[in-house]
Amino acid sequence: MNEMNEYIYPGYQGYATASPTVVNCPQNIYREIPEGTSTRVCWEEPFLTDETGNPIETEYIHQTHHSGSEFFINGCNEQVVHYTFYDYYGTTTYCSFSVTIRASGKS
Repeated sequence: MNEMNEYIYPGYQGYATASPTVVNCPQNIYREIPEGTSTRVCWEEPFLTDETGNPIETEYIHQTHHSGSEFFINGCNEQVVHYTFYDYYGTTTYCSFSVTIRASGKS
């Protein structure tokens, strides 16, 4: 941020006055699979944009799972996937969704 309290992003021709927006943060994902098996779950990777819709470079992205990760049936059934985006200007932005894997035929 500059002294005018506005965000300036690499490649942006001017000033962005809003925090970054997460694009493609997935909806919760639900799968049923046979007992004793696992499944790979894929989603479109989320990313950040500025207020004009232009992608923003991130300094670092921490994520608990990657698209294509293998998920198993577990006791709580729901696993939360977290993304934390850190941009070059000190802004932190979040995206979270759940992946629920249940045994086929069980409620």
